[in-house]
Parts: sequence; structure tokens; C-alpha cells
Amino acid sequence: MEENTGLKRKREDEDEGETEEETAPAVEGEEEEEEEGSGVGSSAGLQGFMCFSSLQTLLTMELCRDLRPPGGQDSLYSGTSGLIPMAFMKLILVAAASLYEEHEGRSGGGGRQCWKVPRAGSEWSRISRGAYQLDAAARDALFRRKYSMSYACFVYLVEELRPFIQSECSFFVRAPLEVERAVALVIFRLAHGLSARQVAENYNVGASTVGKYTLIVTAALADPSKLYSRYVAIPTGDRLARVTTGFEHLTNLPNMCGALDGTHLKLYFKPARHYYSSASSPPTYKFHSVFLQAVCDTNRVFWHVSCGGDGSLRQKIRDGVALQEPVVPVRGVGVPVKPFVVARRGFPIEPFCITPFGSGDGLRRAFDEQLLRGFSCIEEAFRILKTRWKILRCMNVHLIHASQLAVACCMLHNICQLWGEPDPEDMQSEGYSGGGRLIHGLHRTDEQSRLAGEEIREALFKDWVRRSLEESSPRPVEHT
Repeated sequence: MEENTGLKRKREDEDEGETEEETAPAVEGEEEEEEEGSGVGSSAGLQGFMCFSSLQTLLTMELCRDLRPPGGQDSLYSGTSGLIPMAFMKLILVAAASLYEEHEGRSGGGGRQCWKVPRAGSEWSRISRGAYQLDAAARDALFRRKYSMSYACFVYLVEELRPFIQSECSFFVRAPLEVERAVALVIFRLAHGLSARQVAENYNVGASTVGKYTLIVTAALADPSKLYSRYVAIPTGDRLARVTTGFEHLTNLPNMCGALDGTHLKLYFKPARHYYSSASSPPTYKFHSVFLQAVCDTNRVFWHVSCGGDGSLRQKIRDGVALQEPVVPVRGVGVPVKPFVVARRGFPIEPFCITPFGSGDGLRRAFDEQLLRGFSCIEEAFRILKTRWKILRCMNVHLIHASQLAVACCMLHNICQLWGEPDPEDMQSEGYSGGGRLIHGLHRTDEQSRLAGEEIREALFKDWVRRSLEESSPRPVEHT
């Protein structure tokens, strides 16, 4: 009896305590709510998290039990594994539990507290503010120092890229960056050769965001269906006539339309063995690289670029699609000469690709000097390219993205050249590493093409000697 009386009194005391808590002032209840809200998550959210975590664990264990057939066999296709549909339904439940848990975490139920780590970088805010406060000359100097182009050229590039960036950003989970800022951080990275993490610190974004926008912008620049074909194209018609006229003034040779060469672009990361191809083989220059091959005119504007794969120029010429007209008859020889490009001696000679003799008498050496005058245009173009876009000196991207980035830099180079941007000031200090092992189909040629190329070179040589003698011979003085 005494024990029952004690238990009854204890229960009455507990009931009175609960009643006092219920009738407590509202101010104390508000303080308790504020304390709970100030923590990482409420007790209800924590219980829900533990509940669904336990559900995931149990369902996963049940799934593994169903997927393992009796008898110790590991094959899912044994005769006793008839519970696969049930296991699949449990797998769907596991995925649903994970999605619910992630949703609860985002809505305040114990998930991450912020989308990104706050950074102190304010590079873009200073530059964008200075664009409106400085005069035109100081503003262009600032943008050339930061982005290797003037302010007007930068604005033009942003408008060209805007539709392609906005179409890609429509699938983002979060609100994308403004187009000007996205283009600025990518161009800043290409111009200075910085890593994604270094650019992220300057532009107050994450390193993954820098990498994402680098791929979007370079894809828009390097894709033939977007911007590439508008600025890099084989010359035809009036443009071809202007190009050949420029080379004729420079070399005194008719129908030369371009200078061809290649250069190795060093890779910062060593590629895996299974990524090697004809365009990115084990190093021959004591560093891993991709090979960039290009053709330019006298203004150092590229009209053909190929990187990381077999080029299409040779095949287009052989198929009669490009560089077929105009045909210049060489006087006194009778050999028709179609538009051709000049290359160094490492390239095989063909009807569309003329190389120097490399040996012979004084006249042949003088003829080689004329060819090399035209060839110097591509050497100068590569120097400007590597100086203006320093990421090409050591490409800190994966091999599968290196070719796209290199072609995008060539596209940006063309835009700057067509816009009339001055050559970089430190261009003289930039070494030129060209030539080397040739690729892209030009190292394979047949005997017939070689003989035809030598015939055209001999015809050009004889025509050049004849015209040189006519120009140097004294003209008779007319007496009145």
C-alpha cells in the first residue's frame, strides 16, 4: 500500500510540473524558440534526418540481401535470382529517401548553410567601376593589361558571345553570372595563364565555376557551327585577291596565299597513356604537348587552324573545294600555278605547299630568301599568339580540352588582329618553338604530288629570275 501511495504521489508531482510548464509566460517560450532556431537544425529536422538515414541503411542492406543469390554464387543471372524486380523497387525507395533528405537539408533541416565560400576578391568590381570613371585612353590601357584587348574590343566580344552563354546557362540550378563577368574571368585566365583556383580568388567565384565557364566560352569560340567559321575561313574571291597581292608585295612571287607552320603547346598535366594520339604523343621535346598547325596571311590573321587531329586543308584542296582559282600562267614556262602556301623545309613539297630548295647556287638561295620572307608571317603570328594568350605557354587544362582551348585562342587572336589591336609589348622576349615532327596528314605524300610540287617550284624560280633580271637591267635613255 505504501509503495502504491508513493507512486501515485510521484505521478501527481509530474503532472503538476507539466502543467506549470504549459502555463509558463510566453516570453520564455519565445526565448526557447530563438535558441532552437539559432542552432544548426531543429530537433524535428535532426530526427527526420536520422529516420531517413536509417531507412537508407535498412533498404540498402535489404537490397544487397536480395541481389545475392543463395548458395554463395555471385552471378545475378543464376536460376535462383528471381527477386530482381523487388530489389529494383527498393533501390528506387533508396533514391527517393536521398532526394527527400537533400530537400530537407536545403530547406533548413540540417543541410549546408551557404552555396559558396565568401571570398575577398573584388577584381571585376574594380575593373567594371574603372571602365566608367577613366578616360578612353586609360580605360583601354587597363583592359589591354588585364584582357589583352581594348575596352571596345572586349564589349564587342561580349555581345558576340552573349547568345551562346545565355543558352548554356538556362540549365543551371542557380542564377548564372552576368555575361560580362563570365567572359571577363575566362579571358583573364587565357591572357595570364592562371589556374582556375587563382582566377576564382580574384573574381569571387568558385574554381568549378571558372572551369565551367571556360568550357562554355571556348566551345562557343572553337565550334564551327557558332563563331569559328565567321573569323577563321579559307580565303576566296576578293579576299583571296587581297591576300595574294599582299604576299606578292612582300616576296615578289605570284599567287602565294598563306604561310604554313606548326608549334608545340606545352601541357602542364601529364596525360594518361590511353589519351595519346597522332597529335599528342609521348614527348620529343622533353615535355608533353599538343601540336597546333595554322596558316596565316600577311596581316598575321589565321585562315586555317588545326589542333589535336588530322587537318582538312589538304583534303579540301585535293577534292577541288578550296584554292583552285585564280590560276596564274608562269610566263615562258607554261606551267599553271594555283594559289599555294609556303612552308619550311620540314614539310613535304606539294603543288599547294612550296618549300625552299635548301641548297644550290646563289640564285636558288636568293629565291629561298624570298620564300622565307613570306614564311616569316606565320612565325610572327605564333609569337603574337603565345604572348597575347599566355596560357598557351603551359596549358593547365586536361588533354581532352587542350585542343578546344588552343583553337579558341586562335579565334581571339583573329578578333584582336581584325580589330587593329597593337602587338604585345613583351613580344620580343617570347621564344618561338615551331617545326618539329609534322602531323595532320602533311607528312604523307605520294611521288606524283612531290614531282608536281617540284615542277611548280622550278617554274616559280625561273619566272622570278627572269623578272629580277628585267627589273635590274638598265633601260635605254630616250633622246628627244
